[in-house]
Amino acid sequence: MSPLTLYVGAGVLALLALIALRGKRWAYLAFVLLGLLYFPAQTHFRVHAPKCEQILPTLQLLVPLLHNYAYIALFAGFYWLSWVQFGRSDARGVWALVATLLVAALVELAEGMTGGGRGQVHCRVRDLVPDAAGAVGAALLLAVRGVHAEMGLRGKIEEPEQHEREVGPALAAQGDKGEEGEDARTDVKG
Repeated sequence: MSPLTLYVGAGVLALLALIALRGKRWAYLAFVLLGLLYFPAQTHFRVHAPKCEQILPTLQLLVPLLHNYAYIALFAGFYWLSWVQFGRSDARGVWALVATLLVAALVELAEGMTGGGRGQVHCRVRDLVPDAAGAVGAALLLAVRGVHAEMGLRGKIEEPEQHEREVGPALAAQGDKGEEGEDARTDVKG
């Protein structure tokens, strides 16, 4: 594939991702489909049956696998996209995790079917470890953000109520003066 094609494709995927973050399902589905079609397109759609390594990683192999920061970041971002798409569901974190792991497995199969675009067999179960780590990391960050936002929201709700109790009688005492001041302010702007 030419570099120009790669840049245009990356730009289209980035645009679709931004639109999907606004909650548009069509952009999310197009992002997933075009992302998966990237691998066969690299080989001009010459695909073969994948031969995947189905060996689970050992403990010694987990640490080097978790140093694949690019995949961790990519799948954390994809988890976020999925989390936005399942925004109306009570279990959107679970559904986003399922969608992310499903797409990660489909990416591994696509790499295996095309040889990773470089003639190498790249379909390994152990490559799902950084993908899952990115998804779980994003899930934890979004959960912490949700708890923090909920706690902050509770504090902000109590604060204005107390402020209204203190300021309310003072505003009522101003009576017509407050309305004249309001008209004067709008006249200055208008």
